[in-house]
Amino acid sequence: MTDSSNLSFEMFRKTNKERSDYLHPESTRHWTLVDWSNAMAGEAGEVCNVTKKMQRHLDGIPMNKEKAEALPAKLKAEIGDVAIYLDLLAHEAGFTLEECIRQAFNGKSDELGLDFRL
Repeated sequence: MTDSSNLSFEMFRKTNKERSDYLHPESTRHWTLVDWSNAMAGEAGEVCNVTKKMQRHLDGIPMNKEKAEALPAKLKAEIGDVAIYLDLLAHEAGFTLEECIRQAFNGKSDELGLDFRL
């Protein structure tokens, strides 16, 4: 187990995969890209659900069970869950999350004619 204030993509990948293999020694080893992407999409849906509730509070719509003060921490956790499954999806596809982000970010900068690069 690792506990550090500075998280690197490499540390995240290694520890995330080790934990996944430990928790699910057989079941997720047979997952396909569809399984991993669906898990990630489910977590992204949770992010959307939390932000919907946050907006309801801002709009004064009384349909929430959770208090407004509890929602930012919940949003933070759900964003983390998306990143965890996204990393596992990238791993299953043979990529690193860092490679995916660099390619997408730099490609968009090229497309827009910007000098921002990772």
